Amino acid sequence: MVEEILPEVIIKDLGHDGRGVGKLSGYTIFIPGTLPGERVRARLVKKKKRFGEALLEEVLEASPHRRKPPCPVYSECGGCQLQHMDYSFQVEFKQDRLIQALYRIGEAQKLPSPRINPAGNEWKYRNKATYHLQGNHVGFFSRQSRRVIPHEECALLPVAANRIKKSLAGLLKQKILSSGKNFTVRTSFSHQQSLLILDESIKPRVSWEKVATILRKENPELVGIYQQGKGKKPGREIWGKSRIKEKMGDYTFELGPATFFQVNSEQREVLLKRAKQIVLELGCRNIGDLYAGAGVFGINLAKYVDRVMAVEISREAVAEGKRRAQLAGLDNIEFHRGEVEKVFTKLPRELDCVLLDPPREGCHPNLWQLIEEKKVKNIVYISCNPATLARDIAELQPLGYRIETLDLVDMFPQTYHVESVALLEGK
Repeated sequence: MVEEILPEVIIKDLGHDGRGVGKLSGYTIFIPGTLPGERVRARLVKKKKRFGEALLEEVLEASPHRRKPPCPVYSECGGCQLQHMDYSFQVEFKQDRLIQALYRIGEAQKLPSPRINPAGNEWKYRNKATYHLQGNHVGFFSRQSRRVIPHEECALLPVAANRIKKSLAGLLKQKILSSGKNFTVRTSFSHQQSLLILDESIKPRVSWEKVATILRKENPELVGIYQQGKGKKPGREIWGKSRIKEKMGDYTFELGPATFFQVNSEQREVLLKRAKQIVLELGCRNIGDLYAGAGVFGINLAKYVDRVMAVEISREAVAEGKRRAQLAGLDNIEFHRGEVEKVFTKLPRELDCVLLDPPREGCHPNLWQLIEEKKVKNIVYISCNPATLARDIAELQPLGYRIETLDLVDMFPQTYHVESVALLEGK
């Protein structure tokens, strides 16, 4: 590793991941924890031909947007990148990142002014966290390596999740549980329930019932402990239930260990409200809900339209979606399990709106030709990655689609991740 104290660096800009970008004799230096306009002293730790990476040593002249991070391990932990920015500047940075991606990667000629939806709570908003284990250390990976950074509590997690983590760390320290690779805590904000998901290598030195009794004494909201299977072997409930209840829109869903749902429960409602508003304003009657998960969007839209066709690859999510639709008495939503680009070919041609909520890597490239063949008029694209959103929009523009409205929904305060909703209308 290179170890070199650099001369004074002036930060000119921010990279896509929130790191400050400075120049030394034309050479680009990335420095986390810095802001545009700051003069800093830094230590070079990685030197490549076109750029270097450095760690902040001292702020010589601070930005007016700088604040003191509340987390004592912020400078080491890789979970957050923006705690040193005041929140209004975080939102401004994300807006700029979204717009620049759409112009540069998406080759957009003209964009509508984005509607900004900042988070109501910039702390304690996450309903899911995966902790890593190294010996007696429990925490998240560092920014620079796979070294685990232990912490007392995470400022992004609710009290219940932090308390469960502390209790489990105590059991590991007392050797009541053997150490493994990781564990996950999922928390319901609407029902005050938590689910603990252990990796397959964590083993008890007493009965699981005894472990549950100890954990429940300190964590009354814990409703179940689930252990993942090894390889293709299925996981299993080892105590209590393997699902928690969470209200999403007008319906309550039961979410299991692998069910996808947005990590910010409050901002998820903003996404749902915006999707509903778009569909009602467009007058859509037949909707394709692709990358549907448990059908949160499709089920909440079903009573306003004639038909919803939901497509999702996860068996667990499809089963939950079908169960929720049946309990709600919705007979106009169908769930199809499989890869979106394969199942979509079997859907009817009369879809007048497709709602997309793909993973970070974006949509499958074969999907765009299928959407054009079915002459889909409207696309509501929900994205958690501006780069892949822009890439996909660049593929749609030659087919006659244009961005009509754009929303930024800050789902991930203190991190560089950006959630957005784009409405694209075809020719």
